[in-house]
Amino acid sequence: MGGDRGTRIQRVTEQVRRRHPGPGVRPPVALFGGLFRAAAALGFYRWYMSRQHRVHTVVSYVAGPVETMRLGGRAVRSIIPVGVSETGNITVAFQAFSYRDTVIVSAVADPDACPELDDLMRVLRDELAATEAMSRAELRGGRAVAGAGGWSPVATDPQGTEHS
Repeated sequence: MGGDRGTRIQRVTEQVRRRHPGPGVRPPVALFGGLFRAAAALGFYRWYMSRQHRVHTVVSYVAGPVETMRLGGRAVRSIIPVGVSETGNITVAFQAFSYRDTVIVSAVADPDACPELDDLMRVLRDELAATEAMSRAELRGGRAVAGAGGWSPVATDPQGTEHS
């Protein structure tokens, strides 16, 4: 996707809005949830995920609260998203979570299927930093932009080695 960063972000936003079914449309998991749970209980989910070839990258985003949360009476300063699931043969799974004025991005990757993980993380860090700079510039221009507080990408392979 060519063009400058702002144009690319705008194009992606427009594509997501066009393709998103909107409120009131039930996702497949809601329609077939019982079937999925039964298949998982019988071991078919793990079997399928280890053999599927349609998905290689998963990206998840959860918009968190903008106000400070408390746990045991103490302020929660940051939250790191961690996706825990059977990934089968999915190469990379990214999780993004916004909390207060910060977006944290984590990644879990198969180092055998993604030997260029350090390069991937470097490119991700550069893109996130550039997006943050663009967001800060927009904030100075009077427009509020969610997640303008900071970016912190960290990837961990199955052996627990961090790649940042």
